[in-house]
Amino acid sequence: MALSNRERYISFACALAAALLAVDRLVLTRYLDERAELVEMRQHKLKEVSDAELLLSRERRLRTILAKMGPSIESDASATEVRLLHLVHDWEQQAGVTNAAFHRVRAADESGFTHLSFHISAGGGMLPVASLLYAVETAGIPLRIDDLHVAPKRDGNELQVQINLSTLCRKIDAERRRGNATETALLDLPGARP
Repeated sequence: MALSNRERYISFACALAAALLAVDRLVLTRYLDERAELVEMRQHKLKEVSDAELLLSRERRLRTILAKMGPSIESDASATEVRLLHLVHDWEQQAGVTNAAFHRVRAADESGFTHLSFHISAGGGMLPVASLLYAVETAGIPLRIDDLHVAPKRDGNELQVQINLSTLCRKIDAERRRGNATETALLDLPGARP
């Protein structure tokens, strides 16, 4: 049976549409899906690289800060606590707060440092409480305010402030302490050389 020109064009158009559909399903869709997946993986890798660079720059910055803070970081937890106790006592007297209390909450060893947490509570008017907070914020030693609560007392004229703060000190292991003690003992002996 012979096909007319019209029928040939229709069958050619149908064959061409079927071929385009097959190419789309077998080649183009797969290519576009894989390309989208590769673009997504590239974006993910770029984000990972960016995060790693940010982490490295942050580490460099923190190392610089720690190096600058080196002289102000004590090497003994009890010395740090005594130093902070004296500072807080001075701040409380200068600010004029009342019913002041100070105590250590905990000490934890982390990454070669001892992390000390303290609790301060005091009462007073707006100006003394603000002065105490300003003194803590502008301290010459590394301090961080972890938690702060300011609440009015019952009569409403005075405020009660509670501050949880933390500081760092270097962690010296027992072997280094013994080595330093031996060096100190040798240095104290007349004619001894380290």
